[in-house]
Formats: sequence, structure tokens, C-alpha cells
Amino acid sequence: MKLCVVAIWLIVLSGCIIRLPACGGTFYGAPGLTGSTKDLHFSCSVEPQRNVNRCAVHDLNEKTVCLRDFRLQPGNRYLRYDEFQSFSSFDGEAIHLRGKNGQELKLLPLMPCKLED
Repeated sequence: MKLCVVAIWLIVLSGCIIRLPACGGTFYGAPGLTGSTKDLHFSCSVEPQRNVNRCAVHDLNEKTVCLRDFRLQPGNRYLRYDEFQSFSSFDGEAIHLRGKNGQELKLLPLMPCKLED
């Protein structure tokens, strides 16, 4: 019981765990951008302070295909909430998506995607 109370207290004090605007971003545990295609599920954080989107790509069996920090190309920056519409595909390295205005966008990993880390 004491451990539970301490855990709740830490969560409340941190504020960022519950995604307060003052935190300036979304942690991986609370993805800001999510979506699926017919064979993959995507979840990406939005982290302006680090200038990245931390993204996880999972197959239908929930196996992690890629878990990396990504940046929008061209531009070499993070993808903002207001730019995102939907995920299109994953080619093994790049996450292809559609922006709010219908444009095709691409997130590239800072390090190559591979399962052996």
C-alpha cells in the first residue's frame, strides 16, 4: 500500500507524466501521434526540446519492428501535432505519412532501424 501511495505521489508531482502543457512534449509512454496501416501500428512522441519524434513501429503480432528517434525530412526537425494527418507506410527505415494539407512527408531515423540493439 505504501509503495502505491509513493508511486501516485511521484506521478502527481512530476506533472509531465500526465502530459501537462508546461512539459513541452509527450513522453514515449503517452504517444502524441498514433495510427495504423493494414499491417503496422505506429506511435510517436512529439519532443520539441530534443527536436525529435520518438517512434515505435509494431507489426500485427505486436513485435517491435523499429524503435528510434526520428526527424522530419526535409527540414531535419521534429513533426508537430498540427502537421500530422495519418501514417502511410514504413519501408524498413523511413516512416511515410500524410500531412494536414495532403502532402507526403517522411520521418527518418537518427540511427538505422534494426532489432539487434
